[in-house]
Amino acid sequence: MQLVRWTRERGNGMAGAEWHFQVQPPGEIGRTLVPDVAFLSYKRLPRSEMEETEVPRIAPDMVVEVQSLSDQRCDIEEKVRVYLASGTDVVFLVNPLTRTVTIRDRKGTRDLSESETLER
Repeated sequence: MQLVRWTRERGNGMAGAEWHFQVQPPGEIGRTLVPDVAFLSYKRLPRSEMEETEVPRIAPDMVVEVQSLSDQRCDIEEKVRVYLASGTDVVFLVNPLTRTVTIRDRKGTRDLSESETLER
């Protein structure tokens, strides 16, 4: 996985698949979310704490969710809302059927086709 390689090369955090996070938007109850892929920086959760914590009590910096036919739009929107409200910087919604990626952050939404690339 490219993201895992990127984090190892830079030593800036940890990435993984199906990683459990206990998140809590301000004023709401806490809940456990399990993104398909996530990145959590050592800046937000120091490496020593991350290695000792099975379920971080902080939202990941970045989330990738791969949409399936069984996913309900309202459920996806709620997950995105909770991630962003809890401190996630960006959520990538991958649609394998349309071969597109929707990028969501606090500033808005951007769609990419398979021929486009994302640059910083």
